[in-house]
Amino acid sequence: MNLFGLAKFANELRARSRAVAMLSRGALAFVAATTVSCGRRVLTSHLRGAGARAAASGFPRPRSYSDDERLLPSVPHVEIDRKDLKENLLVIGDVHGCFDELQALQNQYGFPERAEDTTVIYVGDLVNKGPKSAEVVKFVRTSGALCVRGNHDNAALALAIGIRDPYKGSDWVNSLSDEDIQFLQELPYSLTIRGMNLIIVHAGLVPGVPLAEQKLKNLFKMRNVVEKDADGDRDSEVPAYVALEKPTDGEPWAKVWKGPEHVVFGHDAKRKLQDKWCGAVAVR
Repeated sequence: MNLFGLAKFANELRARSRAVAMLSRGALAFVAATTVSCGRRVLTSHLRGAGARAAASGFPRPRSYSDDERLLPSVPHVEIDRKDLKENLLVIGDVHGCFDELQALQNQYGFPERAEDTTVIYVGDLVNKGPKSAEVVKFVRTSGALCVRGNHDNAALALAIGIRDPYKGSDWVNSLSDEDIQFLQELPYSLTIRGMNLIIVHAGLVPGVPLAEQKLKNLFKMRNVVEKDADGDRDSEVPAYVALEKPTDGEPWAKVWKGPEHVVFGHDAKRKLQDKWCGAVAVR
């Protein structure tokens, strides 16, 4: 795989830095990205639109407020074939309501002209912190882009459907249309691109746990893992991990991720580019 470009957006986007990955004919470029890879790169986002083939069955049901069953999308984990996507893939990290900066970033990559041959994928956290969250949601929804669910998207959805109280800076949620709310409702927790061995999530995956057995909340909230004693029915030489949301304990989950899938994720902006480990790429 030839890296055909690596550049950084000149200014950090307000509220949080951004990441972009461009994939073209098997060549991949990351912009302001946090990356870990084994020969290929992994991206984080939700695939929607024509050609998407959804696959979901037997996934764990949520238990806490943030995983309330009323927040579940119809398809928690989306799968799509690489051949069903456009020639290029552009993966964009957490936007956090920074609509103007998002437009500037896309313009830098030749949009809107590039839209005809490029599938855009967002890694979640479209909203909160920045000044134009509602505008970002509408733009992503109407652009035909793909996006996975972030923890901030989940919080906004919970408020919009009346299962959590307002939070600081959440007034913008009142301006969401029914179509916007439905869009947030259907954001999946993961996106798998078959033919590329890629999984896109917002926050992370617990190493050694099949996707179908991952706790949904971890996919948009975790940062670290801590090793626990192996269960009696497990090989004691195979480590078992517990997901942690705070980065103060344990170690980064990507550090111990061994695949076989390659993963691209966002969420963990403070660690910036994570490209020294094998198997996962963080876009920030």
